[in-house]
Amino acid sequence: MSTVSTASQGEVDISAAAALMADPSRAAALMELTDGRALPPSELAEVAGVSRSTMSEHLAKLQQAGFLAVERGGRNRYYRLAGPQVATAVEALAALAPRAEVHSL
Repeated sequence: MSTVSTASQGEVDISAAAALMADPSRAAALMELTDGRALPPSELAEVAGVSRSTMSEHLAKLQQAGFLAVERGGRNRYYRLAGPQVATAVEALAALAPRAEVHSL
């Protein structure tokens, strides 16, 4: 098996990116943002089923890793995917992921 590398960046560690996406709350937030919208932490927290403070921690990690960009609108912050490559990666993983059974009406 070969190691992926580029001359300017060295070896690529996909496990770090995969670990960030592996958390169900972060994955839910990333999936919600694949349509290009910028959303506040409160809305992303609701989608993920976590508190706003927990989602804020997740968003900070994703932003620090370069997955998200933040926009300020008055006193609010709105998060969006940092670029189309992030959406492509999330959508590729979604295509590979097993489908969860629906347990509600």
